[in-house]
Amino acid sequence: MFVAVLTAVYVSLVSVIATRLAANPNSRSAARWAVPPRAFLVAPAVALLLVVASKLLGDGTGLLLDGFAAAMVTWYAVRNVRGWRTFYRQLDDACTSPDETTGELLLSLRHAPKSRSDYSLWTVRILQAALRGHELGRSDRALRWLGALDPKSLGDVERIVYLQARAVLAVALGQLDVARETMLQLPQTIALPRHRNSIAILRALIVAIEGSDVSDERLASTRAAREAATGNSLDGWSVVEAHLLAARGDTLGALELLRGVKARVPPHAFERVVRHGGPASSLASRMQVEGAYR
Repeated sequence: MFVAVLTAVYVSLVSVIATRLAANPNSRSAARWAVPPRAFLVAPAVALLLVVASKLLGDGTGLLLDGFAAAMVTWYAVRNVRGWRTFYRQLDDACTSPDETTGELLLSLRHAPKSRSDYSLWTVRILQAALRGHELGRSDRALRWLGALDPKSLGDVERIVYLQARAVLAVALGQLDVARETMLQLPQTIALPRHRNSIAILRALIVAIEGSDVSDERLASTRAAREAATGNSLDGWSVVEAHLLAARGDTLGALELLRGVKARVPPHAFERVVRHGGPASSLASRMQVEGAYR
């Protein structure tokens, strides 16, 4: 019984560690889509089965079963991690290659899988590819990759991520109409905390770029969100506030925020602010020109 419990703990730990190791080591963003969401959900079931089987079959047979289960889970975890790491290396090549067919072949965009499990894995790969392509400055290519997915075939969580990614890419490419239409398909209340903040930034960014609401209340709430933010959220709220300040005529305030963003993000990420076509975009463009001559 003790060995079964110990093996159950081992199985669960291997699943958690493998999920972490399968994350993209080159990505700045959260790795919540590094592995299929259901890839390791079998671990708790296996753990429970081991305990029950050990009790029913006795110590000898139970010990053999424990060893077999631990070996199989370890094999699956190692295989999964290696497969994803290989995919990430090929993905970076596909994102930067001048030949767009490289990405199409890697992601099998022209041949959607038939089975539900294969489609789920295919969906995760395309979402990962879109995220990485966006990070590497290939938002146009990433948006085309997303076009291979059928939103009606996605689960609730996958659909939220898909719509969020599509809106982010559209904003980055200056396609506000597409972004606005996509955001309307998102539920007003986002249950998942990890997506709630990024979607709130996206909604605020669209309003700031359009300049449709530059009120004191909007500025105060945006500033409060920025001051409480860290990491990527800090950059997102800073850009939103910079657009609001520029629309209100506070050029110095907008420039100060943009300088902070420019110092923290890679050049192609700052280029997105220019492509926004919003109130602060001309300031960002001027900063790029001034930086090129320093």
